[in-house]
Amino acid sequence: MKYIILPLEKVVKYDVKGFAYLKCPICETRNLHTQLCGSNTMIIYCSKDNIHFRFSAGELWEIDYSLFALDMFEYYEKQKKILNILFVKGLITWVNMIEALHFASQELQGGS
Repeated sequence: MKYIILPLEKVVKYDVKGFAYLKCPICETRNLHTQLCGSNTMIIYCSKDNIHFRFSAGELWEIDYSLFALDMFEYYEKQKKILNILFVKGLITWVNMIEALHFASQELQGGS
């Protein structure tokens, strides 16, 4: 598994009163799920697109995209589409995208 950290200031939007609202930067929905974990950690996530908003007590929010190296061509193609969306929106760099695609393709290439 590999994580790509996304810029908080580009993903989280605030209303006129200063309240933040969260939505998945890929599918643009607010249909998010919450998971309370040990060590005072909370994760809000979009299960459709592997986007995670993580918060630990005493720390800042962190947003990441999770990639998996799986031996499935359809999954790899979905990863490419999602990475392209993140790149077009300015949430990842070209280098992030190439490194992530290389990681995701390792299983398709026999784990090299």
